[in-house]
Amino acid sequence: MKLSAKKMCILPEKNLRPTTSKVKESLFNIVQFDVKNSVFLDLFAGTGQIGLEAANRKAKKIIFVEKDNLIFKKLQYNINKTRHFFLNSELEIFHCDAFEFVKNFTQKIDIAFLDPPYYNNILINILPNIICIMNKNGIIITESLYKFNQIQKIEKFQLQKRYKYGRISLNLYLSNFME
Repeated sequence: MKLSAKKMCILPEKNLRPTTSKVKESLFNIVQFDVKNSVFLDLFAGTGQIGLEAANRKAKKIIFVEKDNLIFKKLQYNINKTRHFFLNSELEIFHCDAFEFVKNFTQKIDIAFLDPPYYNNILINILPNIICIMNKNGIIITESLYKFNQIQKIEKFQLQKRYKYGRISLNLYLSNFME
């Protein structure tokens, strides 16, 4: 089942920068064999399109985190409107700051997607904290402007690859646990 933007509440907002279809498709090509039955975190969820796509690809649990009040209402609307399509996935929504969420969340995450605002240092500051909630063989993918340098290593997670899409990049971090 493919979700169309017409079925979802996606309105232009100054604080909202939805991931393009090309980047979203590429993201799920990167993690295609890992999504099914995973615990998927959509941090800085916006309208929830990435997390809902993870549900569409049979993630076991999807966790959406969004701080902005207006955007959070749109996220709630989109999840409520489409929840019946994803009866085999547990969908959780958190209306809070990403740092607070990471600090207080205790469950382990298999795949984390982080797409914070580009022009502040959120990624640099939150990546070291996200490690605490990741499974040892977890996957972290960040979306950023390609021109920004990326952290090469965060504890046992190493930047494996950068995928360039115009001025945007997806940055893939994998753990280097040896077992």
